[in-house]
Amino acid sequence: MGSDIRSIARKYLLDQVIVSVRNKVDTPVPSGVSGAGLSSKGKKASGLPGSKARFVFVVDDRALRVVSALVPLSVLQENGVTIVERLELAREPLPDVHAIYVLSGSPQSVRALCAESAAQYRRFHVFFLDPLPESIFSQIQKADAKLVKKIATLVELNLNVLVHSTHFISLGIPGGSIPAMYGGIASVAADTAQEQSRRLLSVCVLLAAAHTWTVRIDINSSHAKLVGAKFLQARTELMKKPATGGTTSYSAGCSRYPNATLLVLDRAADLVSMLVHEFSYEAMAYDLIPLRLEHPLGVYFRLPDDENNPSSPKSKSLTTGASRASPSATDLSKRDVRFGDEDNDKVMLRVRDMHIAEGVQVVNDEFRHFLDTNAAAKMRMQMGKVSSPDGNSKSDSSAGIKELTAAVRSLPEYADLIKRHAMHVNCFEQCFAAFKSRHLDATARIEQELSTGNDGADHRIHSTTMMKALEQILSSGILDDEAKMRIVLLALAVSRGNGGGCSVPSLLYFSHFSDTYNINEMLSQCAFREQSCFRTIKGFVKVLQSYKVGTCAVSRPKSALKWRRARKEARKKVESRRKLDESIDRPPFELSRYVPPLGEIILRCVDKTLPAEMYPEIKASSNSGTEGSCAAALLPIDPAPSVLSSLTDKKPVQRADSVLLVYIAGGASLSELRTVRELGAMRPSVSIVLATDLLLPPRYFLQACAAVEDGALASRIAERPCYSPDV
Repeated sequence: MGSDIRSIARKYLLDQVIVSVRNKVDTPVPSGVSGAGLSSKGKKASGLPGSKARFVFVVDDRALRVVSALVPLSVLQENGVTIVERLELAREPLPDVHAIYVLSGSPQSVRALCAESAAQYRRFHVFFLDPLPESIFSQIQKADAKLVKKIATLVELNLNVLVHSTHFISLGIPGGSIPAMYGGIASVAADTAQEQSRRLLSVCVLLAAAHTWTVRIDINSSHAKLVGAKFLQARTELMKKPATGGTTSYSAGCSRYPNATLLVLDRAADLVSMLVHEFSYEAMAYDLIPLRLEHPLGVYFRLPDDENNPSSPKSKSLTTGASRASPSATDLSKRDVRFGDEDNDKVMLRVRDMHIAEGVQVVNDEFRHFLDTNAAAKMRMQMGKVSSPDGNSKSDSSAGIKELTAAVRSLPEYADLIKRHAMHVNCFEQCFAAFKSRHLDATARIEQELSTGNDGADHRIHSTTMMKALEQILSSGILDDEAKMRIVLLALAVSRGNGGGCSVPSLLYFSHFSDTYNINEMLSQCAFREQSCFRTIKGFVKVLQSYKVGTCAVSRPKSALKWRRARKEARKKVESRRKLDESIDRPPFELSRYVPPLGEIILRCVDKTLPAEMYPEIKASSNSGTEGSCAAALLPIDPAPSVLSSLTDKKPVQRADSVLLVYIAGGASLSELRTVRELGAMRPSVSIVLATDLLLPPRYFLQACAAVEDGALASRIAERPCYSPDV
């Protein structure tokens, strides 16, 4: 396995769960139990190397999301798991089989565990993603005595995060924590910061020893200060805990990086990036087409009825303007295809960050290459070319046994790739259709001028010209309510100097746009169809006001001479950001000129030029604690013996010598994730990882802003897992 965060977390999960239970159990497969690689006659079956144990894997909804993000279910099956069961569903008793429970530690899951019948399985090996409070742990102690006697393992993993890829980690907090952070209730914001810092620490100790982490924060963010302080407090408590008897410190064994930096940022510092339309393939798909974001196994796209048939002659796009509501059913059908499969979809890895105009050609070229190289595809094409005189197709008699055998072996790959290709073709066609039907050319042009302060010819936009353009598009009647809101809120953020990062905000900020822009006048031009739009705008204003807007990069001097100098300096910094964009080798599309300021923040941090007065390093108030083992914090109940040494790569792997974990409290945008991946490729000497509460497409960001103003909506969002399309 590699040294990136996903490989490390995957190894940790397999080590602490599958392998530790395997070391305790070596059970023959009972007769009558079937599964991948199982013998139906009760013989011992081989699972992991040297193991003959087979298990039932029981998870709740949260654990299923965490495990599936790290380990494909097929890998679990290959490693001794017979079947994966849902905790909340009725299950067939298997009294001769050991069961592995991975649960979130929520009160509902603990009550369901305590309600299990002792005769359900032979032994119960229970792992919790979160540390258990004493009140919840006491419920397990008070459970049925027969059940407690059968609990052979009880471990806290402290790994309640979704590790989606090499460069991205989601804490999986519904609404991206926005309603809790900016709702105006100090105790709720403090509890949220506590949970954020605890989950961040669990990620940090996987990457490097706790004491090696340098913590920097955005000085203008009160919430970033709170998260940083609680992180240091939790780290100090962790280092004070002694190692559990006989247990090797896991952090000492997996400290991949000698240099580690945690940079804590606030979503409110840059709201512009959450609103601007992004035209890379993945971002457009999340923003414009009906993906199933809420499914626990990942993101899925549902093909039209005729797309599930591999023999379908061509792909047809869905109806333009199709409903964006996801299907209510949680079960997957044959028409559902995984979107953004990190492990299996190589085409997606190539095109996800490409501009949509370039990605289409790559998808078609990859498909042609597959048809030319896959044995089943070539055999199918040969069969289609050979026809009898009466017009009926028949097999090519010249096909040899070797060709037929290769074709049969390639059939699963053929069917899977046909479905993935149909998915990509449908997604691209729907994105193009949405671009046309929603008039995104006009919308994006306004957004680019607002966010950069320049037009397509790189000429500075005057505030009066910008106001006329805003009035024209908002009163034209071609935009829906969501598009109008995004433009109005974007203009409001720009007028306040938001989105500058360590550089500068839009040049419109220096053209007295804040004096010219009147949000009430703009709202009168919108004529919203839904009154709920005003709730979203009020929530957005609260988020905007929570941050010291305009002070992070430049202040507004009263002197005209100083003002001109500040504007001149701003133009130099904008040019510097443009050069950054060009160094990443992005195509020069007029409607994609905006660059998220996160990119410049990361590069300056990597190059050690990030201004210390704006992003200072913070330290714990007391360093009296000595470095201790992280095993006690990771596994405080009954830690399993560490078998990390058996999983360690024998050959040295060339890897980055430092890690930068950038945490954005309050969610991140698809454009920021793309920027992190591009910078990771530019700077291979540093492992750059983006962590955030949730990846928020614009629709869900606006929903979270509405929840800031609406407490009932905030409660409904908090009760549902991650994405809530039907709240």
